[in-house]
Amino acid sequence: FNPAAAGMDRMHQVQAFHRDQWDGFERDPKTYLFNYNGYASVAGRTVGIGASFMTEVLGQEQNKFARLSASFHQPIGDNFLSGGVQVGLLSKSLGNSWIAIDPTDPNIPINGISQGGFDMAAGLMFYNPNKYYAGVSATHLPATALSDLGFASARHIYVMGGYNYELPNGLVLRSNALIKTDMKASPAIDINANVLWNNQLWGGLAFRPGDALAPML
Repeated sequence: FNPAAAGMDRMHQVQAFHRDQWDGFERDPKTYLFNYNGYASVAGRTVGIGASFMTEVLGQEQNKFARLSASFHQPIGDNFLSGGVQVGLLSKSLGNSWIAIDPTDPNIPINGISQGGFDMAAGLMFYNPNKYYAGVSATHLPATALSDLGFASARHIYVMGGYNYELPNGLVLRSNALIKTDMKASPAIDINANVLWNNQLWGGLAFRPGDALAPML
């Protein structure tokens, strides 16, 4: 959500994720995600580096994203102020195996169709490592229009913050909140809290007002 967070943890992290929903059904939704988050020291300053690749399959529809991020971290006393930029490509494809009420409808693609475009995001983050952070970011800044598909990406604004509370016996209470909006619909709010033990095991709750309460392990 925020390219300014790249390199914030001063670690190199690689994540791979696969989700297969409604397994066994034909054309069931699938998501594939790969993330890298790291840093480098340039002229005595921390520069964050990030990369993200995602493929999402939703029946006849396929969405693909490839993004690269860079951030610069400026010390301010014990804190840091970071600014980041993310650039990338997005593409959307529609297949041709439709079951149409009106087979002559000209809006239904006969041969399948695909189109891509440029994408960009930017953000700021103020933080104290392993203690607290606050940030704001904007994604899909070009609001890329894929005219052949009748689709346009919508700009989104994210506001985030978190705080870690040191507890006895090697426990840390980690809390964070995220507000996201496209400035058209009502903002979505996510509130999370979990307890980390000995930097190894954690569990907690995620809450979205008006929607869901979910345990996390």
